[in-house]
Amino acid sequence: AGTTFHTAVLGRNWYINPTNNLPATIRLPITNAEVTALIAKSATTTFNPNDDVFSIANINLSKYNGLNENGSWQDNCNPADSSSYATSNLYLNQVGNGAISIANGFIETIAGSSYIEFTIPGFSEFWLMNSGNASPLPVQLTSFAANCNEKSQVDVKWTTASEQNSQYFILERSRDLSQWEYVSTVNAAGNSNYSINYATVDIDPFGGTSYYRLVQADFNGAESIYGPISVSCAEESNGMIVYPNPTKGNFTVEIITDENLSDSQLVITDLSGKVISTRNISIMQGKTQAIFENQELQLGTYIIQLNSSNHNIQPVRVVVN
Repeated sequence: AGTTFHTAVLGRNWYINPTNNLPATIRLPITNAEVTALIAKSATTTFNPNDDVFSIANINLSKYNGLNENGSWQDNCNPADSSSYATSNLYLNQVGNGAISIANGFIETIAGSSYIEFTIPGFSEFWLMNSGNASPLPVQLTSFAANCNEKSQVDVKWTTASEQNSQYFILERSRDLSQWEYVSTVNAAGNSNYSINYATVDIDPFGGTSYYRLVQADFNGAESIYGPISVSCAEESNGMIVYPNPTKGNFTVEIITDENLSDSQLVITDLSGKVISTRNISIMQGKTQAIFENQELQLGTYIIQLNSSNHNIQPVRVVVN
């Protein structure tokens, strides 16, 4: 669709046709040789200097949803006027990558291979690349802020200078910038050439530091993400949380206390009470984190409890899926 948008892409693509086309987190497997080839090819695509790939961290995803979802890029544009056939041509940044190994939640380790992880609004045809030039969104965001209010809730506000074909905003939150969850939806103006202020409230925020981001969508289904921004509200005096939850197996347990707790022990059990893992831990007043990795837990629900001689903190559940 014009040389400006010539882009080097990975030598294969993915097409997923699910039973329920809902938002999801996906991991796409690639070989190290494919990454090397994409790095080399993107450096020679002189039509578009923005498509250069320098490492696996530069590889992002183009989601094509329209006519001719057949694994070929050649017929995604109308030859009569070079316009796109896509009803949604969405560009998404990766949220993480790593080796295909048991430690990262896979059934078996595959040497010389890696995965790239994305949070997607739905399924269709996917291409891996590093250029968002073909899918700009017509919203100019001039401010985005989050603040704690007197009710221990979080006020989130943002301002647009102009909008074109803008349908709505979705506010999402996260503890760790990896797992995101829905907070609220705010209808957009559609079209405007003047400043518009938006606001919403997270009535049940996380304790401690939280991250917020905006997902903006237009009427054609294209989306863009703004943020993240962080805010820290009052924490519980005593408590325990686990994140991400659900998890693939690696997670963090965060204990919040109003005093030091020595000679404590974190215990993981299954629902029958069978002890799966124990860890001695010294807890300082305030916030203490215990990171669990490579646990190789089976799929299911587990209970995490803190055993301490001088404190009673409510156990928490963690789901491995």
